[in-house]
Amino acid sequence: MALEVYEEAIAGLKNLLSENGELEGATAAEVKKLMTELSGAAAAKVAFDPVARIQAGFEHFKKENYEKNPALYEELSKSQSPKFLVFACSDSRVCPSHILNFQPGEAFMVRNIASMVPPYDQKKYSGMGAAIEYAVIHLKVEDILVIGHSCCGGIKGLMSIPDDGTMQSDFIEEWVNICKVAKAKVRIECKDLDFGEQCTHLEKEAVNVSLGNLLTYPFVREGVVNKTLSLKGGHYDFVNCAFELWDLDFNLSPSLSL
Repeated sequence: MALEVYEEAIAGLKNLLSENGELEGATAAEVKKLMTELSGAAAAKVAFDPVARIQAGFEHFKKENYEKNPALYEELSKSQSPKFLVFACSDSRVCPSHILNFQPGEAFMVRNIASMVPPYDQKKYSGMGAAIEYAVIHLKVEDILVIGHSCCGGIKGLMSIPDDGTMQSDFIEEWVNICKVAKAKVRIECKDLDFGEQCTHLEKEAVNVSLGNLLTYPFVREGVVNKTLSLKGGHYDFVNCAFELWDLDFNLSPSLSL
C-alpha cells in the first residue's frame, strides 16, 4: 500500500472511534490495536533514504547558498586562498564549518580520528604531509588550528589502550598512539581523577602534542620562525557549547561560551 493509503485507513479508524462511542471495550481495543499496527507500517514506509537525503541536502545548498551568492562561487571557481588550515576530528558532531562558521574558501580542512597530527614522516604519514605541505607552501595559509573536542571516542580509545600495548583494532589504536606521550602526562598529572576527567584533560593535551608535531615539518617550522604562520590549539565542548583557544606559547584566550 502507498503511504497515503495507510494515512487514510488510520484516519478512518479514528473517525470510527470518535463517532461510535458505544463501541464495546474489546472492539474499541481491537480498533486501537489496528491503528497502532498501521502507524508502524506507515513509519516503515518513510524509513531513512540516503539517496533522498543527499539530493535534498544538495538542493537546499544550491537554493540557499549557491544561488544567493553567485559572485563568491564564481570567484572560488578560479582559485582558493584560505587563511586557515584546520585539523578537526571526523566525529559527526563537531564539523568546524558549523562550529566556527567558516565559509567556502575560508579554511582548508583535514579531518581524522581525534584531530591528530603525526610527526614528519615521508613514508608512514605521506598523506598527512601532503595536506600540510599543500596548505602551507602552495595555499600559503596564515594560521593552523588544531581542534580537540569533548566526548571524543578516539581519545577514549587512546586512554583505554592496555599498558602492555595490546591492540584490538587494525588501524585505530596505531593511529591514536601518535599522542601516547600526552596520555603518559595525563596519567601522571591527573592520576587522582576518574577516567572521564582524565579523558577531558587528554583531549587538550593531545592537541598540544599535535602542535609540537607540526613543528617537525620544516616548512611549518620555517613559517613560525619567520612569523608568516601561527599555530593555535582549540577545544570545543559541545556539551556546554564552549570553545577554548590557545597559541603555541599556551597563552589561553578567554573561553567562548553561551
